[in-house]
Amino acid sequence: MVDGPQLTVDLRESPDATAGPINCGRAQAVAAVRVAYKLLFAPERSFDGGCFNNIEVLTRPGSVHHAEEPAACGWYYTSLGLIIDLFISAFSEALPQIVTAAQFGDSMISYFAGIDHRGEEYLCVEAHAGGWGASMHADGVDGMINVINGSFRNTPVEALEARYPITVTEYALRRGSGGQGKRRGGDGVTRGYRLDAPTKLFLWLDRSITPAWGLRGGGAGAPPRVEIIGSVRRDDLLKVNGLELSAGDEVRLHTGGGGGFGAA
Repeated sequence: MVDGPQLTVDLRESPDATAGPINCGRAQAVAAVRVAYKLLFAPERSFDGGCFNNIEVLTRPGSVHHAEEPAACGWYYTSLGLIIDLFISAFSEALPQIVTAAQFGDSMISYFAGIDHRGEEYLCVEAHAGGWGASMHADGVDGMINVINGSFRNTPVEALEARYPITVTEYALRRGSGGQGKRRGGDGVTRGYRLDAPTKLFLWLDRSITPAWGLRGGGAGAPPRVEIIGSVRRDDLLKVNGLELSAGDEVRLHTGGGGGFGAA
């Protein structure tokens, strides 16, 4: 709600905290709103705490966006990208010249765990890039990290292969995954891993049921997808906890695209 210079974001109708680890604390929810505010209204300006004095964020204790002990919060960032996209979309009618369609909106986390050729335990963790939403003025950006994870970096193929018993079979833009529109959404990425030793796989990829939506007639981006090829053959798993895979198996991650802007 906007009342003069005052902006109120009401999250009190968020569902109750879940048994699973997708809850976040109030501080994280407030931070997501502030990120969205800066991204939309002052992306090039330096900010300090006083710049947010006109923003009020309302939350309900015990909800998924105001979790309290002993709620599980291991994947607390799951809904934060969604908060950012919803905040921006709320201004799409009033300020179409500055809004963007939704981004792929999730950290797209993969874990590979096992024993390497030296007999030592290893853990390879990556957050994967995807497509950002288009605006009235430009196509969405391809292969960028989720807005809420702005300090994350991708792992160079050479560094990954030198350190872990994994061979990267492909690292490319996922062409056509951005939403259609007068301005196209950014493309996600495809990253393929061939396992050179027995490995346990852990995945958390979200925004598949509600992928990055378009604005003002633009189409939605493609949802994420994972292929597992080899001793296990699956193409329907986005969340996995310790799936045992064999040497020679391949895991191919396809991240989501951004939403398009305007009717094509």
